Amino acid sequence: MNTATRRQRRLGTWLRRSTATAVGLALAATGIVNGASEAQAAYDMRKGPNPTSRVTLTFDDCPKSLSSFKSVVLAAEQMDIGLVLFPTGNCITAGTIDTAFARAHGHYVFNHSISHPDLRTLSYSGVQRQLGSPGVVTTYGRPPYGAINSTVQSAYASVGMKPWLWNVDTNDWRGKSSSELVSYVVSNARAGDSVLMHMQWNGFNASTLSAMKSGLARRGIGVCRNYPGTTPTKPAQLDCNAGGGSTPTPTPSPGVPNPDRYGDLNGDGRFDLLAVDSANTLRLYPGKADMTMAASQVVGPGWGSTNWMSRTPDLNGDGISDLIARRTDGSMWLYRTRGRLAYHPGVQVGWNWSGMSKLVVMPDVNKDGYPELVGASSDGALRRYRLAPTGMSFQANIGSGWKSNITRTMTVGQINGDATPDLLAITSGGDLMAYTMSSTGRISATTKVGHGWGAFTMVYSPGDLNNDGRRDLVARKSSGDLYVYRHQGGGRWSPAARIGTHWNSDRLFA
Repeated sequence: MNTATRRQRRLGTWLRRSTATAVGLALAATGIVNGASEAQAAYDMRKGPNPTSRVTLTFDDCPKSLSSFKSVVLAAEQMDIGLVLFPTGNCITAGTIDTAFARAHGHYVFNHSISHPDLRTLSYSGVQRQLGSPGVVTTYGRPPYGAINSTVQSAYASVGMKPWLWNVDTNDWRGKSSSELVSYVVSNARAGDSVLMHMQWNGFNASTLSAMKSGLARRGIGVCRNYPGTTPTKPAQLDCNAGGGSTPTPTPSPGVPNPDRYGDLNGDGRFDLLAVDSANTLRLYPGKADMTMAASQVVGPGWGSTNWMSRTPDLNGDGISDLIARRTDGSMWLYRTRGRLAYHPGVQVGWNWSGMSKLVVMPDVNKDGYPELVGASSDGALRRYRLAPTGMSFQANIGSGWKSNITRTMTVGQINGDATPDLLAITSGGDLMAYTMSSTGRISATTKVGHGWGAFTMVYSPGDLNNDGRRDLVARKSSGDLYVYRHQGGGRWSPAARIGTHWNSDRLFA
């Protein structure tokens, strides 16, 4: 990577953090929000010209070489994936990308400027020059770093081009592995989203693309299909259904596995419970349509030294939730799935966790591509740690006073509709509190969302029990009765429904 590229990357780090603000300003300036006409509102610059529910896998900048570029292009064609490429003019001049070859094999190629500057720093005419040859002259373009303002917007319009940004940023340029990228995309992409990656990093290879496609498919989401023939140079929109075929159903139905959203482990499309029984055997209890549990299946013996465990969002790219567990010596271990109902040997990812309590795994609060482990230290400080496949790292203290007034914590994902997962906690008085998390990973507000929860000996969320798109809570009383509280949105819960009895012998749940 040359010095100029390093400078661009450093600048990109800051600019990507401010993309949401810049996009909002640009949208407001062009009238797409707050009273926009239907014609204006029809184009969403985050999703681009994709009218379908299929996800677009988009790649910026330059590939490592022309031969590697052609290899990925051909592999994607064979997998029926229509790539969306945004090369710079300098990439084309250097000969590391062949736009005609990509289009001939059913992929889309759009503009990404000539030399990758922050377009906001240029004059109106300077932006226009960056949108011309030797860059791609077409109908859509991606401003470098997602940096956009009203001047940039006007310059795009003057050359007959619309900006196309993204709404899922993988941050692959930080050197993430293929498995990390697959896990992030499969966990975070939603119907119609645009996923941002770069041709010089690990997302741009055949195996990663294949894993992303299959992982999204397990959630009922398709990727943009390869175009039959040569794609247009100046398309009005993408034909992601490849010739007008049917759009995939974006919402999974029973029988379609969706592990990160529904807590499915055995592939039947329904939630499952993991528990360690009195014989220290890890068991899986398959969920049934009526939200009760089928007969348990043995996953593995030898869990006697485990005193806490939780499922984590998929970390190894196979589309199935993984498992993290603490042992009595304070060590923390990650167990990555090995197909259905099996785990690889544990990998130690933490030490000296004996003094931590109120542990809960949060699904990527601060949008850095990793889930977080949140817990209270012995002095009552609430701490957040990044959870990666190779280990954990401290990120921030996010609260205080969690030593005695909080008895347990859990999460059902987001509560207030802002797409950031929030934290739930039960107080010593039995109140259920929602701690709203900001996008920076800190607590921004506290709301009481229930009372009378002090009688439970276990409360956690195994996933979405009734397939309505919201994670629910399961709670056990000292009698051994097991109850479900369906999350109705906004921290509102359905009346308790008993789904089992005689659950006293199970000491740990995940």
